Amino acid sequence: MIKFSNVSLIYPTSTKTILEDLSFSIVEGELVLVIGSTGTGKTSLLQLINGLVPHHTGGILAGDITVDGISTKLVRPGELALLGKIQLKDLLLTPLKKSWPLEWRR
Repeated sequence: MIKFSNVSLIYPTSTKTILEDLSFSIVEGELVLVIGSTGTGKTSLLQLINGLVPHHTGGILAGDITVDGISTKLVRPGELALLGKIQLKDLLLTPLKKSWPLEWRR
């Protein structure tokens, strides 16, 4: 399960919040479509789920995001992938790399 609890995000160079007081849950197997205009926070939302925000891209995060009960604040993005909780390629549609383990290239 992916759970957002009162999540707000603002980047240090921004004058407005990207996401504000966002709460929702996605259960395993549920299909969710994220759509919107350019600059509305779609990429930031996905990067929050896999922990890239704020660990690697910066940003000020309020609230909590959990993936299978694990807070993304407490683990690095790679740890979520290694635990099999979430795979970055599935969320960001990144091109597959030959150096990745076979189980990541499905």
